[in-house]
Amino acid sequence: MIKQLKAKILSATAIYMTSNYIDVVKGSFTLNGPKITYLKRIPCSKNLSKIKASERKEEIDRVISKTFDEEDMPYRVSVNIENQDFLLRRFSMMNVPDAEIEEAMGFEVQKYIPYSLDKLSYKYEKRTISKEEVAIIFNACEKKVLNDLIKYFYDKDIIPSVIKPGPCLVSEGIRQQKNLKDGLFLSIHYQPPNKVVLTGIFQQAPCFFREIETILGEDEFSSTELVYPPLKDVWGLIEKDIVRVIDYLKKEFNCDIEKVFISGLIEDPSEKRIFEDFNLKFERLDFSKYSVVAGKHPDRFFPVLTLLEQSFSPVKMNLA
Repeated sequence: MIKQLKAKILSATAIYMTSNYIDVVKGSFTLNGPKITYLKRIPCSKNLSKIKASERKEEIDRVISKTFDEEDMPYRVSVNIENQDFLLRRFSMMNVPDAEIEEAMGFEVQKYIPYSLDKLSYKYEKRTISKEEVAIIFNACEKKVLNDLIKYFYDKDIIPSVIKPGPCLVSEGIRQQKNLKDGLFLSIHYQPPNKVVLTGIFQQAPCFFREIETILGEDEFSSTELVYPPLKDVWGLIEKDIVRVIDYLKKEFNCDIEKVFISGLIEDPSEKRIFEDFNLKFERLDFSKYSVVAGKHPDRFFPVLTLLEQSFSPVKMNLA
């Protein structure tokens, strides 16, 4: 019994949900970091962003039943807040004493969000711009969304040990892997079958995210349609959007983008030329340590692998 309990405590499961598929990874803690024992991408039968909450639960139930036996349910799980349920705002305001910052921020943020603050679970960080001005990074989701997610797993006797939004996972994953310092960076992550997810990172925190559809996707699709193209195959569809995002980030933060990080797309020599045309440095994320389980392109599992690496933590909901 003690041996089984120890094994459960030293093991972790991460579930990363998107509109079109759910990634599941199982691993155990070792002195050399997480050891993966299972990794799978399971296509959803319906687009999760276009169905009712009850149907979404049924879809997640289907994935869990395919992944776990009743006697082998995980002790705890790390899970993401889906992008459509996440609010990320960055705004400037007058610098005030620390004792007054919460009240001042609460008043100012209402100009930028469509919800009353008391309906949100949120976290914010302060960055100094000048003696008179500060920037606020505000991350939030509706309390109902968060509570429903927690309740769903507790009803299955599973502890949701880490709950994080996708842009925060991207920011933390890149920061840890590349040892990022303060500066402006852009992540381009391909999310099959039809999305490119852009995440801006400034001063080591997410400052912007956007999903770009490369083609009009279907609500239903099979695993054979989860294809992973090279950048050149989708560039013509996303170039204008990416140029606009790059221009916006450079103007908003008054500095150049130091580097672009790519993941999820098949490596191709032409991507070097694409970024040279914009005078941008780029680098691919490296998850080769997981290639035995994840195959030739482990970076396509970047978000869920980052979630697993953060799984051995106290119970918390982290929006920053």
